[in-house]
Amino acid sequence: MDHIIQAGGEVIINLRNPNAPVAQGTPNAAQTPQEHGNDPSPESQMSPEDEVLYMFRVQVSAQHLISASPVFKNLLPTDWEETYLQNGPVEITAEGWDLHAFLCFLFAIHNKGYRTPRNLETLAKVAVIAHYYECRSALDNMLGAWLPRLQVTPIRCSRDMILWVWISWFFHCPVHFNHSTSAVMTFYDNEIKDLGFPIPPRLIRALNKGRRKAIEFLLTSLSETLEDFEWGDMGCGHECRRIVCEHLTRWMKRNGLDPVPEAPFTNLSYNAIMGYLEAFQIGVCGCDESKFTIFAPYSDLEEDIGGLHLPLYD
Repeated sequence: MDHIIQAGGEVIINLRNPNAPVAQGTPNAAQTPQEHGNDPSPESQMSPEDEVLYMFRVQVSAQHLISASPVFKNLLPTDWEETYLQNGPVEITAEGWDLHAFLCFLFAIHNKGYRTPRNLETLAKVAVIAHYYECRSALDNMLGAWLPRLQVTPIRCSRDMILWVWISWFFHCPVHFNHSTSAVMTFYDNEIKDLGFPIPPRLIRALNKGRRKAIEFLLTSLSETLEDFEWGDMGCGHECRRIVCEHLTRWMKRNGLDPVPEAPFTNLSYNAIMGYLEAFQIGVCGCDESKFTIFAPYSDLEEDIGGLHLPLYD
């Protein structure tokens, strides 16, 4: 036996092809663990003899599996108790899960905190496993110990931000959800995707919509400001308007904002545009009126896009 979650447990889980990529596609809820897997790899194309060797056996409690997960309940034969008494532990198969994440998951549904997710990536994998086996609530007792060990604020890295969105949505963490969705919309410089995690499509659509609308507002305001100086009566006079127009046009071209980008705004983030605005210098004229007029539309803007509210996406 490779791992014992419950000594004397009535079930042996054979974890085949462990540590397969978890976010290259998501298990279909209608599949059994034996059917779930990624594209064929050298490991999955092994001969039957080698495949048996490339497997971990984990002893667990049938009652804990049944109590935690309807999927496990359906995997076990209805006469599992009789089978156990006559032939010993009942064997079922799981496929492809990360070994450490799978053990964290199994210890958790057995109410044992011996294994803790080491990092954000592992916790995201635990969440995928719990989602597949339909037993999120069985992990609630452990979540309070797991989350404080991780970085609370999403790092400005696209993948980590998506991991936090997935984790906070799945485990129903409203504060983390608000922070992580804000970070994704603010710092993402491309169309937001689920990276293979089972994030609801409508949540991904809401994130893309929030990012797109915020960027469109900034770009529209910049274009309108330029038009006001070019064709209106902004500034302190004709020469002031000419200087501001030339300087603002050069500034927009230098920062890739002229011609005005279009959705999905590839390689452009809300945070980047706000940074450009903060660094903008008015040029030769520099009168108070031109300064005020240029920056008035942005003076009340937050540096970050407001995050989403979890109850709307339950």
